[in-house]
Amino acid sequence: TATIALIGMAVMIASSLLAAHPRAAERLEAQEELLLVLEATLESLRSGALALDGGHIGPPIPVDRPVRVEIRVIEGSAPGLYEITVMATSEVRGQALTRSQQSMIWRRP
Repeated sequence: TATIALIGMAVMIASSLLAAHPRAAERLEAQEELLLVLEATLESLRSGALALDGGHIGPPIPVDRPVRVEIRVIEGSAPGLYEITVMATSEVRGQALTRSQQSMIWRRP
């Protein structure tokens, strides 16, 4: 009887681990997409392809899921220097997932 109980518990634990794997994989894929969006947005800002304006934009690269991108721009301590914060947000199974990066960008005044 104890052996059957142990086997039952092992089956329950194994099934819960197997069920968690797809959720974890989906979350990792979403995080990777968000990081790619952040990197592409910062590069677009650095190159001048995007204006140094704060606000919400669509992702600058194609992604598999809906992603919201927010840019915050603060004038830095020197003329032409800007502090940039880019935040990308998506949802994974109904839960918001947000990643952000900060950078400094200089533009000739």
